[in-house]
Amino acid sequence: MNSNQSRRWSSVGSVLLGFTLSVTSLSVATAQDRTAARGNGTVPASIAARKLDAPIQAELAGGKDLLFKLAPSLRNSAGRNQVIVRLQSPAAAEYDDDSASARMSRKVNIQSEQTALISRLRAKAPDLKVIAQTQLVLNAVFIEVDSAVLPALTEDAAVTRVAPIGDYEIDLSETVPYIGAAAVQANGIDGSGVKVAILDSGIDYTHANMGGAGTLDAYAAAWGVGVGDPTQTTRDGLFPTATVVDGYDFVGELWPTFGPLLPDEDPIDFQGHGSHVADITAGENGVAPGADLYAVKVCSAVATSCSGIALIQGTTSQPRSRP
Repeated sequence: MNSNQSRRWSSVGSVLLGFTLSVTSLSVATAQDRTAARGNGTVPASIAARKLDAPIQAELAGGKDLLFKLAPSLRNSAGRNQVIVRLQSPAAAEYDDDSASARMSRKVNIQSEQTALISRLRAKAPDLKVIAQTQLVLNAVFIEVDSAVLPALTEDAAVTRVAPIGDYEIDLSETVPYIGAAAVQANGIDGSGVKVAILDSGIDYTHANMGGAGTLDAYAAAWGVGVGDPTQTTRDGLFPTATVVDGYDFVGELWPTFGPLLPDEDPIDFQGHGSHVADITAGENGVAPGADLYAVKVCSAVATSCSGIALIQGTTSQPRSRP
């Protein structure tokens, strides 16, 4: 090694030695600093020295209200939108006092709060249209408004969230696979040999999914032209079907609005809920299309009521076998 190389290595060695001593001194000082701080409960000076003078804030056009209150899918939307605006105050049913009078009082207060909010929002969006309002289980107003003013709506202190309104479709083609029923059916299990009683508003056995003709004429022949039509009490040669194999009407067509319970042998559905349940259960595209359905009509055709007497009779009656 020549003299020039020796001097270079000597210089490098001096630098490394100095760096090592500096790091070692810093480590020792930091360790001593933190050890001392543990004893007196203070923040170590080595950490305090790294504290920011002010917090770092992420800026977003529209401010923090836009960041936290406006749903991401609405931030770049255009045109008019139907949205749900949720308010800060809890809904009427969210309190411990669950008496009817207390709920009603809270509901009235929430309605006043919502009215005031709508007035403030209209000051920012004069063409705002109120679609609906809810107070009992959710404190919210549903509005239609131009997308350009949505960020401004979030500036109101009473608003906690502005989100799009979701619409949904009744579609068994998605529901049946989603719950795994399509896979079960593919293995040859479709409900054949199983009897299912639908205790509800009856079943529209004239529907094509229920084994009926699937025409308006067939339904008119089964239900007639109005409440109390005699065809509603007889089977008219349309019932039973291959899917709805039997059933009974324990309430009649008049109870409770127009008359007493008048049971008859025809469980034709007018209200619609029972037919919907039946279609999901064992309709042509339902969960168990091979099952036998029994239409046990225990709920009113003209109201939302279900008779306690009819329910007991319906659960204790003995269905007949498939014809």
